[in-house]
Amino acid sequence: MGKEWREARDARVKRLKEQQSRCIYGQWPQQSFIVDSIKAPLLANIQLIRTGTAKEKVKAALGLRQVAKDFRKLPVPTVENTWHPNSHKLIEVRDSISRKYFLGSNSLFNLGADFLIVMYDYDPPYRDMADDVYEQLRSRPWGVESLALVRDWYMKKSGLSGDRKGFIDYGFNLLIRNKVLRNIAGAAFEMLTNKMWLPKGAMNLIGHNWDFWKSDEN
Repeated sequence: MGKEWREARDARVKRLKEQQSRCIYGQWPQQSFIVDSIKAPLLANIQLIRTGTAKEKVKAALGLRQVAKDFRKLPVPTVENTWHPNSHKLIEVRDSISRKYFLGSNSLFNLGADFLIVMYDYDPPYRDMADDVYEQLRSRPWGVESLALVRDWYMKKSGLSGDRKGFIDYGFNLLIRNKVLRNIAGAAFEMLTNKMWLPKGAMNLIGHNWDFWKSDEN
């Protein structure tokens, strides 16, 4: 490969690294806090809600309330503290939907949206999963049937561990069963599809491929 190609590649990598440095959630100590105080108890409590006894489910529900409180100790994702263009589109949609439906920062929609933005901005494997799910949803009319089809596609395709698959399954089922949340999320998704979403990998550094989340057996 020629000198001009290498120089262009190096310039692109440098530019992307500078952009990525704006993301505060992948920096210490925020990343440690997200892993230990948010992701781990979130996955554990949702697993209990899905499979535990009645007593365990009550305890898990209280645990999720604590996770939500702890999550709000993090800075709210903004255009200034995130880097990915799609994260900025998600922020625009979150703010528009919050104004339209008079939703507070601790509403279920805003908590879910902010968690998605944080994970999308700093965690490449989850970003690629979100991009794949987005493409699956975009090809179908929004509604219970489409959500169920994409959920089943994900559960079949994913090679992730059980608690992580359970978390995605729980999220889809929440949208399927909760009509109010589903309608709000549908309005948000419609708005998002009009914002020129960048395809998966468009902002990746050279050579990065995070498709290991998929199972080769399916």
